[in-house]
Amino acid sequence: MRLFLAVGPAGAARDELARELTAVRRHLAAWDDHIRWTPPENVHVTVRFLGETPAPRVVPLVAALGDRLEIAPFEVTVGDPGVFASRGAVRTLWFAIREDGDALARLHDDVSRILERAGWPADERPFTPHVTVGRVREGRRRQTAGLAAAVASRPASWQRWTIDRLILYSSDLSGPRPVHHAVHAVRLDPRG
Repeated sequence: MRLFLAVGPAGAARDELARELTAVRRHLAAWDDHIRWTPPENVHVTVRFLGETPAPRVVPLVAALGDRLEIAPFEVTVGDPGVFASRGAVRTLWFAIREDGDALARLHDDVSRILERAGWPADERPFTPHVTVGRVREGRRRQTAGLAAAVASRPASWQRWTIDRLILYSSDLSGPRPVHHAVHAVRLDPRG
């Protein structure tokens, strides 16, 4: 199983995000066939990517995570669009995450400690929270001249998300688009 831990919008926030994704897609219509857009139901902020995981490790992982973390629910603001590029070719389109304080970084650090105690290797990459909204298709990356500027010209539409749970997801990559299945939910509760 391909696993990751993430947080994301729910209810009205997800509906608002779907409207914003439609507006961004219209804004970038000239590149629409170059981009594989993230469906609104798959939008999330990855807290920790675990990768391919043998099925027998899932039960101990769920046990290590438990059903709640001693962190208060918090809010993040999602908005400014941007891109990740490699050698001038755009690879990923994203929305920036802003928050008051460092609750998202604390969540990442707490989860990383839990995972390390459960036998997972330390995460070597720096934690850079963002919301991936699209990926440029293989073979089209060299045809993205002007895409970064077009993304930057899109005004931000800031949204507030309440983060009250961490979800362990499995990804099914066998179809035409990834499908994420919730495996386990961990509530954020300051009382532990």
